[in-house]
Amino acid sequence: RGRLRVDVSSPFASRILIPALPQFHARYPDIELHLGVSDRVVDLIDENVDCVIRGGEITNQSLVARHV
Repeated sequence: RGRLRVDVSSPFASRILIPALPQFHARYPDIELHLGVSDRVVDLIDENVDCVIRGGEITNQSLVARHV
């Protein structure tokens, strides 16, 4: 329940996330999803984003990353 703000890369959005949106909304109807699609560095705090999904190597060691 509530709002979830996610930013993903263009390839991830078009190949994985957008095709899965109907199933996500059916399973979680009370979640208001705000989706950003970009390949830029996102400041989670300043931009009030909950999650960023990117691929590749981490160049900024101050970031926290999880393998998914």
